[in-house]
Amino acid sequence: MIELVAFDLDGTILDGESRVSAQSIDTIQKLLHKGLYVATISGRSIRRSQEPLAAWPELAAALYVGGYNGGVVVSAEKAGHRTLLHEERLDGELFKELATFSRDGDFNLICCLFAQGEEGIREEYRHSHSVAGLEAFGGAGFVQDETLYARAMRAILPLHRRS
Repeated sequence: MIELVAFDLDGTILDGESRVSAQSIDTIQKLLHKGLYVATISGRSIRRSQEPLAAWPELAAALYVGGYNGGVVVSAEKAGHRTLLHEERLDGELFKELATFSRDGDFNLICCLFAQGEEGIREEYRHSHSVAGLEAFGGAGFVQDETLYARAMRAILPLHRRS
């Protein structure tokens, strides 16, 4: 018996412009109506995984979300909040090695920081170099951090505190 239906976003239910088809929305609604668990799985962040479904907020809220290629999984919304179900982070030494490689090659190190607190899920992208001109990056939650290499090599990457 099928209890869960999970699907990728990009190239599966989304076209090349991140638009979801009416047929996909109808299918997801039918699956939920049957009482099945339905999940999106993507390399996107949790927030970005929800963006294509913004026109259907109740539908988006009913979906479980796997982001970061399965590194984070959150529940469907209950009372406006999602619960962290799974989180898997890179090994600290491997992360430091990647940060060192990025620094030595003068690459733009981009890290997505994820945390769940009392106020809910918070995500923030930090990058070491400017992302101006890169269409895929920018907007809310993108913070240039000139100390990112050093902090990454010490594995000190707390989310930026908002007042």
